[in-house]
Amino acid sequence: MLKKYLDPAELENSIFYICGPPAMIDAMQEILEQNLRIPSERIKIEEFTGY
Repeated sequence: MLKKYLDPAELENSIFYICGPPAMIDAMQEILEQNLRIPSERIKIEEFTGY
């Protein structure tokens, strides 16, 4: 979905924010780092476990 709505320059220059339960964060971080080759320093994470 990110490749569909963002052009390559946006993917190369964006900071990605992930907030949610730990399992979702792990899955999204894996997709960003492994499939889209986003460096970990451009991925910001906040766990949300209190619901």
